[in-house]
Amino acid sequence: MRVLAIDPAVRNTGYAILDGDLRKPTVLAYDVISIPKNIAQSGALSAIRSHLIHLITQYQPDEVAVEGIIYVQSHQTAISMGAA
Repeated sequence: MRVLAIDPAVRNTGYAILDGDLRKPTVLAYDVISIPKNIAQSGALSAIRSHLIHLITQYQPDEVAVEGIIYVQSHQTAISMGAA
């Protein structure tokens, strides 16, 4: 099974592509999609989307896992994280 794991954030979205079984997965790729602060949030989300589409096309994952627990100190950050 091939899995795309995503740690979402507006400026630094982490990802990893894992292949194989649960006992001995192989890491095919991992990186951080870094978006400069001078890019508007809408542009950042568009860039993340484009990068993820490229990864899905290239690696053809069977499953996608997205980190779901988010702790934020301000409501504005929570809104931004929800958009990512």
